Amino acid sequence: MTGRCAAMVLVATVLPAAIAAQQITLAPDPPRDARAITNQTGAARLSGRIVSDAATPAPIRRAIVTLRGTGLPAGRSAITDDNGRFTFDSLPDGRFTVTATKTAWLSASYGARRPGRAGTPVAVTAAQPLEIEMRMSRGGVIAGVVRDGRGLPAAGVQVAALNTRAFGDPVSPAIARETQVTDDRGNYRLYGLAPGDYVVIAFKRMVGTGEIGMRADDEIDQLLAEARRGAEAFATLPGQAPARPADRPRRPLPKAVTYAPTFYPGASTAEGAARLTIQAGDERTGVDFALAPVPVASISGTIVDGNGQVIPSATLSLVIDGPRLDTMTAGSNPRLSKAPGADGKFIYTNMPPGKYTIVARGKPGAPPPPVSAGTSSGGGAGFAPPPAGAIGGNGADVLFAAAEVVVNGQDIDGLSLTLLPGTTVSGRVVFPIGAAPDVTRINVQVSVLGGTYMSQSDGTTIGNSIATVPGARVQADGTFTITGVAPWTYVLTVNAPADVTKTWVLRSALLQGRDLLDSAFDVRPGANFTGVELAFSDRRTEIAGQLQSATGAPAPDYFVVAVPADPGLRVAGSRRIQSTRPASDGAFSIANLPPGQYLLVALTDLEPIDLRDRVFLDQLAAGGIAITLGEGEKKIQNLKIGG
Repeated sequence: MTGRCAAMVLVATVLPAAIAAQQITLAPDPPRDARAITNQTGAARLSGRIVSDAATPAPIRRAIVTLRGTGLPAGRSAITDDNGRFTFDSLPDGRFTVTATKTAWLSASYGARRPGRAGTPVAVTAAQPLEIEMRMSRGGVIAGVVRDGRGLPAAGVQVAALNTRAFGDPVSPAIARETQVTDDRGNYRLYGLAPGDYVVIAFKRMVGTGEIGMRADDEIDQLLAEARRGAEAFATLPGQAPARPADRPRRPLPKAVTYAPTFYPGASTAEGAARLTIQAGDERTGVDFALAPVPVASISGTIVDGNGQVIPSATLSLVIDGPRLDTMTAGSNPRLSKAPGADGKFIYTNMPPGKYTIVARGKPGAPPPPVSAGTSSGGGAGFAPPPAGAIGGNGADVLFAAAEVVVNGQDIDGLSLTLLPGTTVSGRVVFPIGAAPDVTRINVQVSVLGGTYMSQSDGTTIGNSIATVPGARVQADGTFTITGVAPWTYVLTVNAPADVTKTWVLRSALLQGRDLLDSAFDVRPGANFTGVELAFSDRRTEIAGQLQSATGAPAPDYFVVAVPADPGLRVAGSRRIQSTRPASDGAFSIANLPPGQYLLVALTDLEPIDLRDRVFLDQLAAGGIAITLGEGEKKIQNLKIGG
């Protein structure tokens, strides 16, 4: 096993379930309107100091320290003074998490071994005031210069650093959110970066509308020379009639170009980009590269139905392969120059090299939906659940098509998109006999894996929001139906009011022996998703225990992870993969795992994205302690570690 996921479990003891284990529950994040929440007060006191992690620690002034936990639903914050000190008075007795943040520094949690990791709750009582010290690390820096194709500084270019572990992560895809804009000398500086491997991407918006043409330097020189010769040949003396120029051959229009996103040191894709390893406090300078115009192409085609008949109107969206960028405001500006009309034909222009998916959606004979003005990006498309008893989804008569295309500078003509009916997902909810709540308050939805996003401007839509599917309310007889599901990859989600979820937990979603809750599922034309059985239970599982060092002392500076024993269930975002941080007395609890076989592991360090890394999970499982959970079973599993 690699050092990154080394688990040091030496002894495991299983105790009768009747023995109670202490369970630590962290308070949730405060709601948006925290003013409506009243914090409790008491006589406890917590104070401390925030210092740098340098060999000679220095106080960090003006850091924001936040306290959350028992009796503080809205949390409390304080700002460190010039000596890095902070104090919280009049606290209620309880357990609290302590975090510290400051611009350009990495956020720190008390008890965390590394920046960005989960901390350890601290116990505070009026009888025993607590004094703590926390260390913060400076974030990493990547800096350089972006130039144009002639080697001149490129001003106004947006630059971002993307963590490479997010590439290929289906749950949290790589998204360029935080960017810096180059100054008039082409300089950029990305700071506050957490440790990791990064690729740097630059993208620039072309100024102007429509296509922008660019001729080569030698062609421009030739045109100027011809213009000079023409002026000399047809010069006239006073009193002479002007000579008519001879017919000249018409030159082709200049090739249309745009600025495509470019990765350091000059690659067009993330796969070809250089990886930069950044540690806390590192400053990597000289990351210079060029952003040059690239030729664009057009894509033209026709929308037809399954019988080959032209569909007079449809909605089109373009999904760009690679990290998510706000393309309409900061990128290459592909343009839907001709939307599908009576002839069903469409044309995309200004398409830079890359891989795309064109998605079409429509109804036979329906007019195109209105396009909202302006630009929006990020987030998911919301929906209003249909009333009780109604069928959800996009409708049985909604048709979809998708086509993948690779653009390399050459026009693509004659693309045919065949619209086919969307898939129906239907089934029923199942509760123990005589114990079901009002099922019409439950909403079932298939959600796009990784979330939906959209940018829209002048009739051109970028993003996958076209695959959004409104949910369906469960009917009084326990059935639900979602129609018109587009070809895409989805996860099944079930929403219910708090008073329902307090008692009931969704245990499985079975379809022909497969549990749809255990992994994402692909919807393709002709796929059968009828007969899904959603089983609820009021019997909750729990694994609790204590994590101790070799000497028997509490070991709160570790992580406890539950991993499914079946390798096929170790998928990103799985509900069967959970982690927790023991409290200061070593107590830990993992609740609501589905029944099954698991491997319990203690390890020294854990990053959230690790739990979505299949290789990491397989290495982790190799050192685990086997434990089996039955329906509603609660088990005590103590762990002892050693160095």
